[in-house]
Amino acid sequence: MEWIKFTEQLPPYNGTEILIAMRNKNMGDEGIWLYDVCYYVGGDITDNNNWEGKNNWETPLYWTYINEPKKNY
Repeated sequence: MEWIKFTEQLPPYNGTEILIAMRNKNMGDEGIWLYDVCYYVGGDITDNNNWEGKNNWETPLYWTYINEPKKNY
């Protein structure tokens, strides 16, 4: 999985399911990582109305496409 910074590239907003990573703001740089599987619908990434399926209210920092796991046999 290759993580992409939101500051470098926005995710597609065509209904593509992505995984986003964000930190708990209450803890600063030491905050725990939070993840959501969601769709970006365009606009300001910090506005939760611009997401479908986003449960956390934190600001997204990274995103990646979701790939199926590889089989180990």
